[in-house]
Amino acid sequence: MRITGSAPTRISFFGGSTDLPVFSNKYGGTVISMAINIRQHMVVSMTERMGWIYPNGANKEFYLNTFKNLGVEELPMLIANFDGHIEGGLGTSASAAVLMVEIANRIHNRKMTRSEIAETAWDIEVNQLHLYGGKQDQYAAAFGGLNMIKFTDRVEIDPLPRHMADELTRYSLLFYLGFLRKDAKIQEQFLSLTPEQERALVAINSYAVEARRHLEIGDYESLGKLMNTCWLEKKKSNSRVSLEAIDRVYELALDSGAWGGKVCGSGGGGYMLFMADPKDQPRIVEQLAGVGLKLIDFSPDYQGVETRYEY
Repeated sequence: MRITGSAPTRISFFGGSTDLPVFSNKYGGTVISMAINIRQHMVVSMTERMGWIYPNGANKEFYLNTFKNLGVEELPMLIANFDGHIEGGLGTSASAAVLMVEIANRIHNRKMTRSEIAETAWDIEVNQLHLYGGKQDQYAAAFGGLNMIKFTDRVEIDPLPRHMADELTRYSLLFYLGFLRKDAKIQEQFLSLTPEQERALVAINSYAVEARRHLEIGDYESLGKLMNTCWLEKKKSNSRVSLEAIDRVYELALDSGAWGGKVCGSGGGGYMLFMADPKDQPRIVEQLAGVGLKLIDFSPDYQGVETRYEY
């Protein structure tokens, strides 16, 4: 008998880094995040001895130690693959951790809520494996959908309507930059906050609240321009989030008609998101393809983490 499963990754549209405890415990954080159908997949068996197979670029120790922390120390077979690029800024480690939690639940016949799955995955990543980060990625992978997520001493999920996610996708373009981030610890710039970082994150948090209002009235041009403002604040909060090559791509996209954009995740490479009027998108795609960027097709994911038995 096998257990198969998958979990989505996510695009964080607004509020990134306000979910870090060093900020959210003091001010409260707000994120608008959408789970997408670029997913982590795994097949495991407790009886078949086929060894372990990993996605390109994956760290074997991450899988081994996550399962160990979940009480799964003898796993004769693991086949893992991923639809995109590891370390690309889509929350891939959280997606994998959430999926491993749910697989372990199946193995041990445990029942967890989606919130408990997200919290367990975050605790293992941050407190056991020392991969510093906030909680938005784990909640997106566990729940799926487009959500406003609020972080204080607890986490509140506010699901946004499907039609809103579909429209937001229509105005969005996702690209792969062609290179991955080389610094795996960019987020550790936020282990403690300088006054300038606090000011930037307070602004970013307020933009997430403002973005919700633009979404509700369908004002996507204002939303895209707000994303531009937010990206400029993000660069102030962490100088390592961008590179000269990324800045050149960003300016080219704006010159080609994009309203705004951002690097996904902690930055430094991987995937880049832009917002633009659909009529202007072909020109943006053409211009960015000319400098080596690859357009990535994606859709909202509403399922969250899923597992099932194969007999």
